[in-house]
Amino acid sequence: MLEVVRAKGYTASLDPPAAPAQSGARLSDEARAALDVRTVSRGEEIVVSEHLVAGKFTIVDYYADWCGPCLLLGHELEQVLALRQDVALRKVDLVSWETDAAKQVTREFGIRGIPYVRVYGPDGRFLGAVNGNHIGKVRALLVSTPAGDER
Repeated sequence: MLEVVRAKGYTASLDPPAAPAQSGARLSDEARAALDVRTVSRGEEIVVSEHLVAGKFTIVDYYADWCGPCLLLGHELEQVLALRQDVALRKVDLVSWETDAAKQVTREFGIRGIPYVRVYGPDGRFLGAVNGNHIGKVRALLVSTPAGDER
């Protein structure tokens, strides 16, 4: 589909990329069903350590359905999982800033905005956090860190 944009005497033609190559594109329902993704909270407090997956990197994604950047990052995280069998995604839906989950993440991690992601190694060690829609920073954390190396 070709889109033509005209503004102040200028004309630009935009040919959008195909959906699979597009950043944040949704995977098919069949592809999504094969991923290790679970929503572990819908506004309730959680104990993160109970949801880490032994032997896999675990991404804990704090998001809300009303947050556009959160939804985009969620699709990008699913694309990472589609390529990596050693990564699990655990989602914490904050629902609103008034829920127990939102109060917990604000209290424990001092965050004031979402999306917010925490990454844990296959051994359960905390590797780092990313505030905002920065998939490149999340991918950078998905590498093995030698024992004793602090991030």
